[in-house]
Amino acid sequence: MSAGRPFAAAAVAVGANSLSLELLSLPGAQVCRSSRVRLLLHTAAIVPGWLWFIVEVRRLDLKVRRDHSSRIRKALGWSLNAAGWVLVGAGFRVLGPGAIVNADLFQKSPPRRSRNGIYSLLSQPIYTGYGLMLLGRGVTRGSAGLAAVGPWLSVILLAVQAPTEDLVFERNRRSSLAPALHLTK
Repeated sequence: MSAGRPFAAAAVAVGANSLSLELLSLPGAQVCRSSRVRLLLHTAAIVPGWLWFIVEVRRLDLKVRRDHSSRIRKALGWSLNAAGWVLVGAGFRVLGPGAIVNADLFQKSPPRRSRNGIYSLLSQPIYTGYGLMLLGRGVTRGSAGLAAVGPWLSVILLAVQAPTEDLVFERNRRSSLAPALHLTK
């Protein structure tokens, strides 16, 4: 197994997620008007990439031998992991569990950018939390490869996925305002 496979899997998963969001939100290019059907199509498009990523991270994790080293390092790893879980949990508490597949972007009424809860402190707590969880797991297990996957995932989520979500959010918001502003034909 190549050590780069989790990095490639993350890139494919984020790319598929972003591309699916982009394509399913284009005006006139929507395969149907039903937000539920678009959400199902999006979910079907993103699940294979994210499953591949999870499998590759798990394989990398299983390659690590039992480690009897520093308790301080393990405590640091558990702390990073716990901080990640707190951020992810707080983010989903605000957005709802459907946000795991971007359901918040497929609502009939335009989603509102949340500034409540954790979002008043951090713009992308879920993506930051995912990275901290993997970084913490790598530190706890003594695996530099596994620890490196966490920051990589956060970087590509923040650099690719978050801007795509912002674009889709704005597009959805404008299209829902158009009838009220008499901008449609």
